[in-house]
Amino acid sequence: MKLPRLSLSILSISAISLIISSLALSPVASAQEGYIVLERHSKRVLLAQNSEQVVNTGSFSQLATAKVVLDWAKLSNTPLSTMMIVPSGISNAGLRNSLSLQTGDQISMRDALYSLSLNQDSTSALVLADYVGKHLLAKRGRGGNPYNAFTAEMNNLASYLKMKSTRFKSPAGGLGKTRISDLAKLASYALKKEGYDFYMKQKTRSVTVKRVSGANQALRLTNTNNLLGSMSISGLMVEGSNAVMAANKGNVVKRLADGRAEVTPRQLVVVNFGSVNRDARAQQLITSGWQAYETWRAQGFPRSADGKEFLK
Repeated sequence: MKLPRLSLSILSISAISLIISSLALSPVASAQEGYIVLERHSKRVLLAQNSEQVVNTGSFSQLATAKVVLDWAKLSNTPLSTMMIVPSGISNAGLRNSLSLQTGDQISMRDALYSLSLNQDSTSALVLADYVGKHLLAKRGRGGNPYNAFTAEMNNLASYLKMKSTRFKSPAGGLGKTRISDLAKLASYALKKEGYDFYMKQKTRSVTVKRVSGANQALRLTNTNNLLGSMSISGLMVEGSNAVMAANKGNVVKRLADGRAEVTPRQLVVVNFGSVNRDARAQQLITSGWQAYETWRAQGFPRSADGKEFLK
């Protein structure tokens, strides 16, 4: 999928500093809670409450960061083993820095993606954005700020996905705005394209940083998603009282009269914001989501005339 060409957006260089400031009711629900549960392949919304409320993008911006990086790497034939140099300024920005990256350190694109995916590592996100942003600008024969160029591509992706209420402010997170339903669109795309599901489903991962001294340092990352692997949960990200998760089930195989097999894949995307108990609520929504899906399937997958029950 080719991302449509973007004009460079005029964004403030202070984006990094902005990041710093950045079912039936049950005991795990709150009055301000919002959620959406959909089956990814059909885009059928199974459960929803306050799914159109505006929320901060927070670290979930990094789902878009990862996808822009992976899409660019494929289109430019850039190996993910490519080493990047940590630019000046990032390590002193006061952001999450799981790998203690410092100016002049080197890390591969692949390992930075792991750090972003497992730990929502803001510094790794910015290193990726700096590297890709510089190449985008060079390809277009332009100067400018690489973070701005990269963030423009994130917003271009949001436009492509029809995330009409979403505006990303930084590759690392920050004060961007989105809607819960828009995050479901982004999560669905992340699961669909270029193997990103492999990154976010790892419980732990060893990565290597080449320090500015020349020494290689091996580091172990642990996924912040405590539910990974339970209830067939395969990602994606969690932050505070909010979660964006995927849960899998085996394909439904129906034998047709002519001997062919009709295969229906199944995967839930769950986005829940503002829950009193984030993980318990996500589990509850997954259970209820599958129940709603099986009811829909038993009815023969009906569709209303206006199709409003599908995420568009």
